[in-house]
Amino acid sequence: MTSEQLRERPGGTGNSVVWLAWHLARYEDVLVNVVARACEQVLADGWLERLQWPDRTMGIGATEATVEQLSRAIDLDAVESYWTSVHDSTIGWLAAVAPEELEQVSDVDERLRSAPEVVEGEAAWIADLWRGKQVGTLLRSFVVLHGYRHLGEMQSILGRLGIRGL
Repeated sequence: MTSEQLRERPGGTGNSVVWLAWHLARYEDVLVNVVARACEQVLADGWLERLQWPDRTMGIGATEATVEQLSRAIDLDAVESYWTSVHDSTIGWLAAVAPEELEQVSDVDERLRSAPEVVEGEAAWIADLWRGKQVGTLLRSFVVLHGYRHLGEMQSILGRLGIRGL
């Protein structure tokens, strides 16, 4: 895809492919690192500057204007690198995590205190979905399945742009 196609919002509304990539990276970073692992987000490693986007949220409840602004302003190469870094961090952790840790229930509210911006305003309801869930369930239902839903959305955007397949 060209840079313009990655940024395009067919019909001028909805999400762009780059917005979805950023959102999925942010979502995984927060859910895995903050909620599941109780550690610092990958984002804290200088990614705000590299992305050229100051928003620390996950994009939940983003307005049309915000989606447009991010789609136009964010550094495309940095989004890909950030998502790769988040994914590599997740895979590294999963390779070493003890199976019983995946059965634990995280204290979502306590852990999100280190990243309050991700559940402010329109995004507050997401913490309700995560509360009381085992770490393994959070990974399956809210990282993997959430990602597949947005992958379908990306496919739809590509179709609207006349592009076949990812």
